[in-house]
Amino acid sequence: MDKNHIRKFIYHVFSFFNILIPKNKLITIYGGKFLDDNSEAMFRYLLEKTDYEIICLSDNLMNYKIRSGVRVKKCSYFNTIISMVVSKIVIDSSYHTIKMKPAKKQLFIQCWHGSPLKYMKSDNKIKNSDYYSLFFYAAEVFKEHMKGCFCADDNKMYLAGSPRNDYLFENVPLPEKYKFSGKNVIWMPTFRHGIGRAESNTDIPVLTKDNINELNQVLSERNIRLYIKAHRLQAKAFEDIIGSGASNIILLSDAELREQNIPLYRFVGGMDALLTDYSSIYYDYLLLNRPIGFVIDDIEQYQKNRGFAFENPLDFMPGEKIYQLSELIDFFEKLSDGKDEFVSERIKLNELCNYYRDNHNCQRCTDLIAKVLSE
Repeated sequence: MDKNHIRKFIYHVFSFFNILIPKNKLITIYGGKFLDDNSEAMFRYLLEKTDYEIICLSDNLMNYKIRSGVRVKKCSYFNTIISMVVSKIVIDSSYHTIKMKPAKKQLFIQCWHGSPLKYMKSDNKIKNSDYYSLFFYAAEVFKEHMKGCFCADDNKMYLAGSPRNDYLFENVPLPEKYKFSGKNVIWMPTFRHGIGRAESNTDIPVLTKDNINELNQVLSERNIRLYIKAHRLQAKAFEDIIGSGASNIILLSDAELREQNIPLYRFVGGMDALLTDYSSIYYDYLLLNRPIGFVIDDIEQYQKNRGFAFENPLDFMPGEKIYQLSELIDFFEKLSDGKDEFVSERIKLNELCNYYRDNHNCQRCTDLIAKVLSE
């Protein structure tokens, strides 16, 4: 018996017992090692805006004021299984390692963590749609691709905005250590290479030890601060390039944001511009209609190794296409001078890629939950 058959058998056993066990008016939020993304946004919203009973499964949290009726547990197999089988609602934004089919009066919500520009591979060996009630998707343009990834039918696809996007609209001042008189830009490159993935031979686009000082000088002259939020598995590579002498380039980590009690998307909402590549974050940032630059010097290799959800990915990138340092510098100079040639393109793509373009996604998800809890 191969691993997939063993996994299916285990999931079948979990599903059998889940059907037998009575459910409480309880919401389980699965975080895993770190509570983040849409799961974090829903936890905070439910914690502050409702009196529902909640179990949060995560090994690491920000500093929340936990009220009565809310329990935080380590994300062990035992805690996860017990919490899921007794809850009417389970919320997740990644694939958790414990799978069971929801009972008739349970709602297992897969919020997911972004709309696809990158090709999303389906897992036909383990049909993930069996273990969720609903999969969120942001707009019709993404529906078919995501259905294929999740092996899901139309009746399990649910048009909804990402709860995390509500943070973008908050306009909460950044903590003192991040206050800056000039322009703030965040660069969020996608994870490209490592732990068995070889989507590109490039760990870090465009930047090198030889050109980092030149970029820093331009940023200093233009009164721009650049935050680089790298994937935690590639942060060390950025540290090696940036070093300690780049006054206007700051490497931002998940740990630092948690210490400052700042959800990532709240921080992103305070930025004047975004740099990225194939990451889904730019679909979300379209909601703010601020400048976006795409650093894509490895796009041909990425197309060959990973591929894209759309035949012409450049048509879905409403901003400067950056392949070398001089073009990156040009992006910052235009930002400094207030030149923005992509306003109308961003508006058009935002209408295509975000059905909901407001800050009420957490409330809509809560309304969905309320219907099930009232049954």
